[in-house]
Amino acid sequence: SSIYFFPHLKGGRLLSFLGRQSYSLYLIHVMVGCSTVNVAMRFLDHSNPLIQLVIVLTALLVSVISAEILYRMVERPTMHKSKSITFH
Repeated sequence: SSIYFFPHLKGGRLLSFLGRQSYSLYLIHVMVGCSTVNVAMRFLDHSNPLIQLVIVLTALLVSVISAEILYRMVERPTMHKSKSITFH
């Protein structure tokens, strides 16, 4: 990725962060994002476009945070452990 070769580019750190957790985000975004949207729509006036934007951004933020937790607690330790597996 060009981000690794050009870390000074604007957004390089953010894109690296998202890239690192992309598989965890892929696995969890539907469950967490949709649940967040469903809960928010029950309690907020979702006919207002500004509220809709806030709901979507909140779902995105909750999904990214959840993916980071999944990455740190499951994916990263599993990748680390898998390096010690050898096949004969």
